[in-house]
Amino acid sequence: EIAEGLGDNHSLGAFRTVVDKISEQQIRIFLSIIKDTHLTGKIKKNRGAMFISLAKAYAGKNNINLNFR
Repeated sequence: EIAEGLGDNHSLGAFRTVVDKISEQQIRIFLSIIKDTHLTGKIKKNRGAMFISLAKAYAGKNNINLNFR
């Protein structure tokens, strides 16, 4: 569902990792931010990359290990 919403089916493994370690409520916040940013035309790469970037930032601030390189 997330991959479809973000238009990025190549990052399914990364999305699964995020979903397993970050709350649904926080993920919904990420998706809302991405939607708003997309509507203003300010996404630099793609929505999937922005999702991972938001997840990494959140995980770093909350001592959550996503095991990403």
